[in-house]
Amino acid sequence: SLFYFFSAFYLYLPFVSLYYQHRGLSLLQISSLQSIIIGITFFTNIPTGIFADKIGRKISIILSIGLQLLGEILFFFARSYPEFVLIAIIAGIGFSFTIGTVSALTFETLKEEGKEGNMGKATGSRMATESLARIIAPFLGGLLIAPFIVDRFMLLIVLTIIAVSIAFILTFTLKEPKNKTSAQKKPVQLFLDGLKLLKSNTSLQRIVLLSLFTNPLISYLFILYQPYFVKSGVAPLMFGLTLSTGAVFSLLGNKFAYKFEKIFGIGKGIFLATLFPAIIYLSMTFTYHPFWSFILVCLIYLPLGLQDPLFTDYQNQHISDDNRATMISLISMLNNIYIATMGLVIGFLADKSLNLAFLCIGGVILLASFMFKIDESHVQKIMVK
Repeated sequence: SLFYFFSAFYLYLPFVSLYYQHRGLSLLQISSLQSIIIGITFFTNIPTGIFADKIGRKISIILSIGLQLLGEILFFFARSYPEFVLIAIIAGIGFSFTIGTVSALTFETLKEEGKEGNMGKATGSRMATESLARIIAPFLGGLLIAPFIVDRFMLLIVLTIIAVSIAFILTFTLKEPKNKTSAQKKPVQLFLDGLKLLKSNTSLQRIVLLSLFTNPLISYLFILYQPYFVKSGVAPLMFGLTLSTGAVFSLLGNKFAYKFEKIFGIGKGIFLATLFPAIIYLSMTFTYHPFWSFILVCLIYLPLGLQDPLFTDYQNQHISDDNRATMISLISMLNNIYIATMGLVIGFLADKSLNLAFLCIGGVILLASFMFKIDESHVQKIMVK
């Protein structure tokens, strides 16, 4: 949780799209950077997941944060689109090392202590700590930079580099849980076992499809909300406050996801959590007001905070220990195909009209919420051995 706090301590995010535009990038090019990150993550997901299962969780996380640190250092010196593309490639490789690894590390650590039933709670706590960083950093960054000035933006990059450096040091303090079964299997077998499980387990299929197509696409909201705020007349100081407030909602969602589930039940709870972002995005197509635009963007983070711990738990119920990181990476790979494709579509539509981009995202989420509804029968509560 502590290293996640510092690795998420990004002070410059509230103005990053404006910085890219200052360097001459279009909204399509900015969106393409996110698609490149996701595309690279797609191609490296399975190899890094197998690496984590065969070599170790700890070394995978160390490599991930090390690459993240390298990317931030290069970002300070980058000035052109090709340079930003290189950084996106490094970021994609770095992200892929932790996608299935952190979840596997958490679950297996809990299992060693006989507390695997607390996976959802533990995941929510870790995500809440990460959200805390996303509350403090953007707000502080907004105070330091507003209005947008390039020299101040560069200072925020330096401060972010320091934070990621602390996270990198902290990764060496992690402890590796024992996992002898996966070490006995060949990498190809780990991958084939994952494919077999996904093909045969219809409940897992439905959970994956629901999580995939109802993804709120927050990474692209990072890009869109800044020009959306400019068009809505939102004050520059509110740019940073938006991410901080959104992180508060995300933190609340992370911490209370399972209380939310207990109140509404699995079926209705996850349905509400996936439907809510669709309503917000569709509302953004006709809302261009300083106050209400701010509220709508912030509110998207609440259902995101609810979704993450629940989907993580639901998926882990169906996955065995010996290829947990590989399997989660396989699911993430499918997710990345969708997000990368949607990113290009969203960037293309946003260059024409923000309304078209919001309508597209909201419409897809709305449709998927009804098409892939899940209930108690899809969530296996007996842990896989």
